[in-house]
Amino acid sequence: MKNRVVITGSSFAGKSSLIELFKKDNYVVIPDVGLQIIEELNKELGCVEKQQEYRVKNAAQFYEKIILKQIEIEATISADKQVIF
Repeated sequence: MKNRVVITGSSFAGKSSLIELFKKDNYVVIPDVGLQIIEELNKELGCVEKQQEYRVKNAAQFYEKIILKQIEIEATISADKQVIF
């Protein structure tokens, strides 16, 4: 069974620094999928303002994109990995 650890906290709490340490120790680290989707929308829609407008008007679709991307990424993780961040 894979163990998943979710790290949360406020801005500048050290989450990214902690994740970088786990990466250096060769733990499996799943990237911030929400940020990936936002970057994709910025490219697709042409600017940050349109991406923000899309997210407000299409919140359910935005979160669906995040969930589907998360499932896609997690499906690629080898079964022998025990702890995933």
